[in-house]
Amino acid sequence: MRTSLRMTGTAYANAKVAIYLKDGDSRRSLVLVGMAADDVPELATELRSRSPSEEVDATFMGMGITDTSDFPAGSLGGILRCGRTPTGGGAACAWADGSVLGMALTPLSSDVVSLGATTLALRNAAEH
Repeated sequence: MRTSLRMTGTAYANAKVAIYLKDGDSRRSLVLVGMAADDVPELATELRSRSPSEEVDATFMGMGITDTSDFPAGSLGGILRCGRTPTGGGAACAWADGSVLGMALTPLSSDVVSLGATTLALRNAAEH
């Protein structure tokens, strides 16, 4: 996955990537990708020139995510938006504020509501 991210551009080369499997079952996987403006100069430039909403929209456009809905972003602010993958079999959420961009994906589950709640909990834990 890291190789694939590097191929999309230098901004993703320093992304933090984690893949979680529930009970070792790859059909129940969760992929997290996060970047901080302090680590990625290109992201810092983007976050200064675009709103968090525009940053998430640009991220989703590049991924082909459609049918999006906003979810509560929590006390950290910014935006948290989720939608379905182009094949309709998966879901993705992305959050952004003035200093970070993060994404959570469930490649084989299209339960956007559940992923939105999980993404907020993970964001709160990661950015505390």
